[in-house]
Amino acid sequence: MTDVRPLVDRSFRSIINDLFDFRFQQMITPRIINILYLFLLTVGALAALSNIFGAFQFGAGTGLIAFLLAPIAWLIWAVVIRVGLEVFLSTIRIAQNTSALVTLLQQSQNSRVESRP
Repeated sequence: MTDVRPLVDRSFRSIINDLFDFRFQQMITPRIINILYLFLLTVGALAALSNIFGAFQFGAGTGLIAFLLAPIAWLIWAVVIRVGLEVFLSTIRIAQNTSALVTLLQQSQNSRVESRP
């Protein structure tokens, strides 16, 4: 079996180092967005459960309505969070791809200037 501890340790140190990169040369969001998504889904599930238990304190009818509506609300929450994080990640990827294109353009312009007699 492969030991993944060195990989996790290196990745964690890399995220911590990039967290304190005050020039913002490295983006940490693409590496932690899955953790953020899981965290937000868990918060939504806990809120739904809390809502259900709280509704039963007002009566069985209110509790049953909450029991039926809370999963629907959680699914809506999951879709909204997923779409929002995808938009956010797409914006970051557009910035990264634009930066790569600018670098390639600058390299091609520099090679043209150097190849002229």
